[in-house]
Amino acid sequence: MPPLHRAITCSYPLSLGYLASFSGETYRTTRLPNNIETTQQFTLLWIKAQPKALAFISSLVRDRHHAEDLLQEVAITAVAKFDTYDRDRSFDAWVLGIARLKIMRYFRTAGRDRLTLSEATVTHLQSEYEQLATTREARADALNNCIEKLPEQARSLLKRRYFRDMAVKDIAADDGRKPTAIGKQLFVIRRKLEDCINRRLKQTGGE
Repeated sequence: MPPLHRAITCSYPLSLGYLASFSGETYRTTRLPNNIETTQQFTLLWIKAQPKALAFISSLVRDRHHAEDLLQEVAITAVAKFDTYDRDRSFDAWVLGIARLKIMRYFRTAGRDRLTLSEATVTHLQSEYEQLATTREARADALNNCIEKLPEQARSLLKRRYFRDMAVKDIAADDGRKPTAIGKQLFVIRRKLEDCINRRLKQTGGE
């Protein structure tokens, strides 16, 4: 199995495991890049783009199985054409563009005439999803930056509560404090993070 297909399969076995069963002819026609750096680069980009592509497809294609099939087609095309991807362009936008073409073809196939959407409608929705993806990414970057600015004790508290999913009472027991005190501190931290995120988004124009 070519390394790029193998990496994606390992990263998203539920949605992309089908790649493992593809024929040798399919591999030959996709002309995949054959170096580890490119494989890793694509995999990291796809991991971020995949949920957005699936959300976009699912907003128009109600049948879950058909939506997943279209997502798989998008993945195959993205792999095959990755060497043509302009690195100065948003990868998410590029993938959503591929998804738009797949969706239009889906609605043009026999038996779906009554469900056909105009290309303008699909393109408009693609644009909306691109903007939404950009906003979410900007907020995620701002959140990471703001967490880094917190004192170590506050970061530790956040990690235990939200990353390890520890109950407030268990954190309080570990720290020898009352649960109400932990709850109040978490509330203050969340408020500080929200204020920090909003300030950063205003500074960077990411709202």
